[in-house]
Amino acid sequence: NDSVTLGVARDSALINLGSVTLNGTTSLVGTVSGTGTMVMNDTVTLTGVVLGEQVVTLSSGAALEIVNGEMNINAQDEWNGSITLTSGALNYANITSNGLLFAENGTLTIQSGVLNIASTSYIKDTVSLIINETGTLSINGGEVDFNTGDTWTGKVTLDSGVMTYNNLTSNGKFEATG
Repeated sequence: NDSVTLGVARDSALINLGSVTLNGTTSLVGTVSGTGTMVMNDTVTLTGVVLGEQVVTLSSGAALEIVNGEMNINAQDEWNGSITLTSGALNYANITSNGLLFAENGTLTIQSGVLNIASTSYIKDTVSLIINETGTLSINGGEVDFNTGDTWTGKVTLDSGVMTYNNLTSNGKFEATG
């Protein structure tokens, strides 16, 4: 069978102190904590929570879909595949590079570091976008729609791509270089 559900219920917890590799189609429910490593090599649907102390690798070609879940990506993680934020939350901090992002709905928080929106990546206006003071959103070929309810105290750079700005009452720093 190439399909697996990891976790037993929304309130379940997996304490990963070792290494978990997810191959095949996987549904990840409950909370994953601990200082272990998690490698995602295929399609993963997240309805639970992956806490920040997990060392996560989203391999090239792998796809993570966040559906009412919460994913924390930070400095020790590798993001080479794609993430689709359908609902729930994606918290991003200090990662050196990232793969593709398709943000449809939910909450995207750039806590710190640079989140790159490359060609084919996008953030729709239905996403609650939060760019903290030490965070940067870099648009390099992708598309970002800012709208009422977004919080932008950090920096946005536009090299190429599309940025739509609608009904924001305040914003942080903006640089257009392209």
